[in-house]
Amino acid sequence: MTSLSEADRKALDRTADAIVGKLLHAPISALKSGDPEADGPVLIDTTRRLFALDEPAKEAETKPAAAPRPSTPAPAGTGESK
Repeated sequence: MTSLSEADRKALDRTADAIVGKLLHAPISALKSGDPEADGPVLIDTTRRLFALDEPAKEAETKPAAAPRPSTPAPAGTGESK
């Protein structure tokens, strides 16, 4: 892509933005227009599943804390650890 001119890069960015907008229009509209009392929980759960959006609190509760990684010696002569 380094051979693209600045104008071509801008056109490509606009095209990508337009595609993303088209893809996300219907789901975003459904989330905005749904009845929050009836549809809200279902739409939120579906959105989380489709886009792999886990709640931070749930993620922290279900995942065990990672053990600290042991430092590895740096190559000889550098005097540092990685």
